[in-house]
Amino acid sequence: MKRAFLAIEESSSKSIEVKRISFDKDSKENVSYKQHAMDLWEKTKPLLREDIAREYSDDQYKKIGAEINEAWVNLQIHSSLNPLRWHSKMLPFLKVLGNRKEHSKAEIKEILARELNLSEEYEQELLSSGRQTRLHYRIL
Repeated sequence: MKRAFLAIEESSSKSIEVKRISFDKDSKENVSYKQHAMDLWEKTKPLLREDIAREYSDDQYKKIGAEINEAWVNLQIHSSLNPLRWHSKMLPFLKVLGNRKEHSKAEIKEILARELNLSEEYEQELLSSGRQTRLHYRIL
C-alpha cells in the first residue's frame, strides 16, 4: 500500500501537505472512547514505524509528528465534548418522563438506547470503577 508523505524534495519551492492521519473531533460514530482510541492507535503504529525507518532531521520529525499529535488531541476534544452531545439528546428521555406513567429504570434505559441508536458495546461500557455502566450512570 502506498502512503503519501509530508517530506517534499528540498528543491521544490512549493510545499504540498497530505494528511496521513486524522481524527474528526465532530465524529458522529456511535462507538466508545476505547474503540476510537484503539482504531486511532492502529492507524498510528504503521506511521510511526515508517517514520522511524527514515532518516529525517529533528525539524522534519517535529513536522510529521505534529499531524499524529493533532489526531490524538482531536480524539481528546471529541471525548470531552461527548457529555455536551449527550445532554443535547435529552428529548427522548423527557418524552419518556412526559407520558406521566411509571417506568422501571431498565425500561427507561431500553427506550433510550433504542431511541438514541446506542450500540450494545456502548450500553455495556463500564466506568473506571467497574461496577456500573456509563449509560446507567448518565441516565439514572
